[in-house]
Amino acid sequence: MTNNLVNNTQAVSSPNTSPGSNIAYDAVLVGGLDYRPGDYSISEQVNLLKKGLGTNKNVKGFRYNTPITDVIKFVNQNPNIPIFLFSAGCTQSEGLSKNPNVDKKKLYIIEPYASSAKTTSIVRSAVANGVPANNVFVGNSQPRGKGVVSGASDSNSSSHFGALTSVGALKSGNVPNRVATPPAQGTTVPPTGSVAPISVVGESNILVGGTSNNTNKEVSENVQQTPQEYTGEQIQLSSGRLILNGRSDNVFINAKTYINLSAGEKVTIDVGVEDSDKEQNMFLVNAPRIQLGLDINGKPEPITKADELEEILIELIDAISMYSNMVQSAAVLPGPLMSAALTPATTMLKGKLTQVKANMINFKSTKSFTI
Repeated sequence: MTNNLVNNTQAVSSPNTSPGSNIAYDAVLVGGLDYRPGDYSISEQVNLLKKGLGTNKNVKGFRYNTPITDVIKFVNQNPNIPIFLFSAGCTQSEGLSKNPNVDKKKLYIIEPYASSAKTTSIVRSAVANGVPANNVFVGNSQPRGKGVVSGASDSNSSSHFGALTSVGALKSGNVPNRVATPPAQGTTVPPTGSVAPISVVGESNILVGGTSNNTNKEVSENVQQTPQEYTGEQIQLSSGRLILNGRSDNVFINAKTYINLSAGEKVTIDVGVEDSDKEQNMFLVNAPRIQLGLDINGKPEPITKADELEEILIELIDAISMYSNMVQSAAVLPGPLMSAALTPATTMLKGKLTQVKANMINFKSTKSFTI
């Protein structure tokens, strides 16, 4: 998930771990967050894992905030059972790695929240305790585990929750194509080879071209609902490659609230031909506030306005140059006259420096900021 996978907890009940039957279990899952809008419940997370492992498998599910003593109690009753820790559930990896009834080669850590120093430390301790580094499965971003340990495996999923299915499939031997979170209930998926009527406007959720890769629940902290959560009119375009081209005129993208651009590697904006010096070939951004970088990475500072800074530096240089000339002229005078000549020079320099100091605020932008 995106933010505060570990610290953003609520007082919720733990599952019943008392052995009330003789059910044989094939695996254990300690799931991720499940209380926010758009999260999957623990039973839904179990089903996603079973989709990869095999629907005939019996998986015991524990919520992310289940006390580790309850999980250990179950593991002690089912020694060496495969254990899957997902997202926020990965914070139990260190404690479980110390238990003698846990087979470390069957302890799988799926997309831990590596943006948290605490979670990163826990996962690294589990690996230091003997969990193979390639048993740690990560996605393509730090919130999905990237960089948590050296030697980690690719979760092979384009979405966070989809990693439950893809890793389950990897462990069952059924290696899947890259997995994306399935479309929400009620989504219309055209048959392969068909052309969906994308001009339709109605109370439908039309998916053109198969499951979208951009269904990740961490698309942006500013996007309020993912495609799965959205209940209004919606059209999704999905393909191996998409090209939007205004052949003879413009392309307009407009939204009442947010426009989100997300890429796994890089976003490139090209304007005009190479080495063009035409004024109309520009990249124009118009907003009350422009910020480069996220607040979590540092304090936003105003960007310097070059012309204003140049003007202030010229004033400063001119003042120092004038003072230098006045001092040189005074240096050739006898003692009392030298002292009298230096006084206006000093007064002039102080006045100029005071003026420069007052104008320094002018070279700081009030609209553009960077981290």
